[in-house]
Amino acid sequence: MALVISEGASSSSFTHQPKNFDVFLSFRGEDTRYGFISHLYEALHLRGIHTFIDDNLQRGEKISTELLKIIENSTISIIVFSENYASSTWCLDELAKIVECKKNDQLVRPIFYNVDPSDVRNQNGKYGKALDKNEKNIKHNKKVQRWRNALQEAANISGWHYQYSGSESKFIQGIVEEISNSKLNRKPLSIARYPVGIDYRVKTILSDIESNDAPMIGIYGPGGIDSCDLNPIYGIQKLIDMCLIIVDQYDKLSMHDLLQQMGKDIVRRESPQLPGERSRLWHYEDVLDVLTENTGSKKVRGIMICSAEPSKIQLEPKCLEKMKNLKFLIASNVEICANLENIPNGLRVLDWRGFPLSSLPSNFHPQKLTVLNMPESRVILYKLLERIQCKSLVYMNFQSCQCIRELPDLSIATPNIKQLNLRECMKLVKVHDSNGCLDKLESWDLTGCIELQILPSCIKMKSLKFLILYECNRFERFPDIPQEMENLKFLSLAYTAIGELPSSFGNLIGLERLDIGSYFYSCHLPSSIYKLQYLRKLILHGNVQFAKDVEIGRQALCNSYGGFSKYGFLMLNLVKNLSSCFHLSKKCLLSGSENLNIRDSIMRFNGLDFLLIEDSMFLKKIPKLPESIRSVYVSNCISLNSKSLEKLFLQFGRNLELSPNMTCSGVKGNLFVDSHSHQIDYSSQLSLPKFFLIEEELRSNLDVYLIDFGERYNIIVPEKKIPKWFNHQSIESSISFWVGPKFPTFAFCIAFHLVPLKDSYANNDKCGSLRDDIISWVCVVNISINGHMQPFMRQPIFQGLKCDHLWFYGVPQSQLQQKFGDLLQGDQNHVKVSCKISHWTSEFGNFAPIIARMGAHVECTFPPQNVGDYSELAPLLPSFSTSNGLRRRRTSTSSNH
Repeated sequence: MALVISEGASSSSFTHQPKNFDVFLSFRGEDTRYGFISHLYEALHLRGIHTFIDDNLQRGEKISTELLKIIENSTISIIVFSENYASSTWCLDELAKIVECKKNDQLVRPIFYNVDPSDVRNQNGKYGKALDKNEKNIKHNKKVQRWRNALQEAANISGWHYQYSGSESKFIQGIVEEISNSKLNRKPLSIARYPVGIDYRVKTILSDIESNDAPMIGIYGPGGIDSCDLNPIYGIQKLIDMCLIIVDQYDKLSMHDLLQQMGKDIVRRESPQLPGERSRLWHYEDVLDVLTENTGSKKVRGIMICSAEPSKIQLEPKCLEKMKNLKFLIASNVEICANLENIPNGLRVLDWRGFPLSSLPSNFHPQKLTVLNMPESRVILYKLLERIQCKSLVYMNFQSCQCIRELPDLSIATPNIKQLNLRECMKLVKVHDSNGCLDKLESWDLTGCIELQILPSCIKMKSLKFLILYECNRFERFPDIPQEMENLKFLSLAYTAIGELPSSFGNLIGLERLDIGSYFYSCHLPSSIYKLQYLRKLILHGNVQFAKDVEIGRQALCNSYGGFSKYGFLMLNLVKNLSSCFHLSKKCLLSGSENLNIRDSIMRFNGLDFLLIEDSMFLKKIPKLPESIRSVYVSNCISLNSKSLEKLFLQFGRNLELSPNMTCSGVKGNLFVDSHSHQIDYSSQLSLPKFFLIEEELRSNLDVYLIDFGERYNIIVPEKKIPKWFNHQSIESSISFWVGPKFPTFAFCIAFHLVPLKDSYANNDKCGSLRDDIISWVCVVNISINGHMQPFMRQPIFQGLKCDHLWFYGVPQSQLQQKFGDLLQGDQNHVKVSCKISHWTSEFGNFAPIIARMGAHVECTFPPQNVGDYSELAPLLPSFSTSNGLRRRRTSTSSNH
């Protein structure tokens, strides 16, 4: 168990002065630390619940006096009974202390994690064997009897029982909700970042927003919403000024869950006994009661009716009639068996996933509607828009609405629309011609509209910034661009059937990123494409052909990609699959080609900062790349020469000014301290659709496709061994070191291995081989400085990988100092960088990703605990668990591909 404390607490503060905690977690590390416990802790932390996990003291030590005081001073103790809990005398001592504190009015709740409560209560199975063993080894039988009594008493307490078949995420959320509404509500929580008096400030700001007739800020996710122009500048800015909300670089609003909970408490007090007299309704039972009994009132300004499970509700058609001032209506996972009438015309936000009808009520005439969010619904657009003439509407989302066959004329019904989401409307065939002149439209997403064939004949949209036609694979003719469009920044035409672009394409003068091409069709680019002088990201798929020997003014432009930086595309810095830099033995696809090598001529691209190559099985070498290079993503290319990869890592190291000869003088630690860090985390596994939803959430704002992340260095390549010059290496998923008063330049390297989920695939787990599976995952990287933990970076997504890969990430000293410098104190500062796989999916269910080991290159000021070159010890990696619980040792991981 290592010391992990939520905000404001650290290992040093724990040693000197025990603090009060809301929750103390008692658990068996080897069973649950890297899965269930880490997710539970994170969920409690996000809810603002001050939680203690004892994760720092060495196993086998006598339980400390300080830890006993921590238990005494915690409001709630949660005991996670898992398979091997009783085999730890440390856990049993914690349990005995917790049961003792229960007598002093401490709330104690057990979680039975994949164990039968009766086995704990009656000490059967592994629990019985563990205690019998302890009785033989421990002279004091009274101590063992104390443990037995504690197990029996704790197992009789009402708690939670989790079994493999259930959703772990929902299970954890249920626990957090219950803890949040229990004894914690009787005392203020220990959240240092929010000062005393927040209750008054929340109440003041809510009433302030109300008085300005502002629409509600709907918080219907864990801690945040997207902003799409719903909220007045006044209200949002005042919340920001008072440090109550944060707006990130993608314009995403986030609010601490504690603030959200306190706002809810204020609203409940408006009418404790009569929910229909409150201004907002969000609790499912309260909403259901108000709607079925028709007890709403004009005081109700917002309703959120969201069921945990799909539900059918029978309501009266006029159940909303009394709510004259209703401003937002949010519904999810519910099917209302009624044709609703009298929806208030003053509605501002209508958010109804899975809306069951083809249109809205005939007497609904919204004049102030701003947001219409109806994904996965049965709406037919021409019917819906016949009823809506709304100039205030700026956001419409009809993603995955499979009854939409045509997008009618929006210029009359919604002339001021800014964002239009039609992703995966798979029956959509035609877009009305007039929609090519929507001059307020900024974002238009048609991803995955596989039947789409007709767009407007021409596009004249002065505000359009994003146009996405990705995977519209029946779409052949791109519209004419009769006049210059300077605001269009991102255009995706990848995997369409477009064979030729119009000569007017050069009028997209502001274009910064273009994705184009398909592996099924050839695409010819016009000579006017060379006018795109702001193009800096060009993603080419399949066979894309450029115009030859073109002249613009007096400057010749040829069909050599090497000429781009000299003649055209002056800002180009990202290229995928540039054919002039590659040698092909025959005309074939660049991605997944039979014989692909990169020529040294790639050095001519002196603006290139990103190189991406996928699934080229016989790519053997990556030559020296331009000094401008920042990211290299070469996935599933298993024939790459190890020496070539070593040179690539060294080139990035030189760019970061990292010394390849730096060593640390610490003593080697025990490499096999924690073999369980290599276990498969089944709790993080998601189905493909759920993983895609996570991915969509992480990339929810289209600006992510254009943003420049600055001077950061990334490499992702198929390899197992971390380079020797990383002077800190560990087979765990974290690295610790000491730094001085300034943060040095720092780079880390992580080895991801794909391990078999089934015995029958063990023979496929060979060095340098592609697995019979396609694996994707999301990582969370955190940094802890002197006990204060925060995210190190945005969560990276690794997609479509079929073999083991290394990930290199480096940041210059100036950026690290700017971001983390205020956490450094004095001449000695303890730094810990940790990584975990938060979500993963397996397309065929055969393999899973694990973090096999981690390396860091940093100039430290104090000997680290794990140093030296461990890459040669790969064959000695500890065993991992397969799905049937058997133990297997990995085959040799040395690789010379």
